[in-house]
Amino acid sequence: MIEQVLEYGKRMKDPAFREMVNRLPIDYQSIYGMGIPEVVPHMRRWILTKVKPNSESKFPQCLIVYDYIKLATVNELKGGKLAEWQVHGLNVAALHDFCNKYHIPILAFGQTNRELDTDFNCVAGAKRIVENVTSISLLKAKTENEYALDPNGTHLIRVFAARYGRATPNSYINFHVNLECGEFEERELGTVNFAEIRQQQNRNYARRREQDGEAED
Repeated sequence: MIEQVLEYGKRMKDPAFREMVNRLPIDYQSIYGMGIPEVVPHMRRWILTKVKPNSESKFPQCLIVYDYIKLATVNELKGGKLAEWQVHGLNVAALHDFCNKYHIPILAFGQTNRELDTDFNCVAGAKRIVENVTSISLLKAKTENEYALDPNGTHLIRVFAARYGRATPNSYINFHVNLECGEFEERELGTVNFAEIRQQQNRNYARRREQDGEAED
């Protein structure tokens, strides 16, 4: 690991590499501690000053990667006039309206709030999010047990809802992921029902415990 860190450090100091990165049409804005109402003005300013509408389509040609959507900030909850879920619903709707106004796509990340990952309810605030997005998906690393059952990829993506195209209600997309360089290699669809197998394993374990207890008696 130390050797890899040193190697990455050398690459970052390489003038040719830095020049290549600086030429990429990518801008970064820290939104640490900000809620959606505070972030939207930054995005609007960026579109109008740096991207600007395309002369042919009249729409800005860009992609905004929003990492990540908070349920609500402390300041938004002060006064107690609105519950957290109400604030979250209004914020996500505002982000949706912003996309529609400027005709731009946004790839937004969120959080999960439960272990089960069989439907979109595992995403924090999903009921408010799913009403405003084109699709909602879950990207996760496979557990050791899941990888043993389906080794065709280190990670998986479940598409819970899709306004265009097909979702993956009874399957998932396998990916082999190298996080050292951000490489994602798509593999075949997987159809292993991890939740069902997990439940069966738990039942078998409980049955064995019960039988061991009867044997001791």
